[in-house]
Amino acid sequence: MRYGAVSGLIVRSNLALTPTQHLGEVLEQQLGQTSKDFQTQVAMAKAMAGKATRQITQGCMELLGPEGLSEDYLAEKYFRDARIIDIYEGPGEIHRLAIARKLL
Repeated sequence: MRYGAVSGLIVRSNLALTPTQHLGEVLEQQLGQTSKDFQTQVAMAKAMAGKATRQITQGCMELLGPEGLSEDYLAEKYFRDARIIDIYEGPGEIHRLAIARKLL
């Protein structure tokens, strides 16, 4: 397969991103609700988005190799931003705990 690593990254990125976007669009339609189900879905969306962002940016960094650490490419900045967003939005583990409490 030609450009196997790049093709694989594009497929994995799309597989991580598409369900997250769909859940975000569904939640957008339900804005303003305060039910426990809505809160659980928001926690799911945040956990999914954080994980997808980290996977995608990490894949880009891996493709670039040592050049990915260079400030000449935006991949390094996006990777740092993905980590900061995960911390700012609340660690994914906390979101997963909230989801688990609701499901159990």
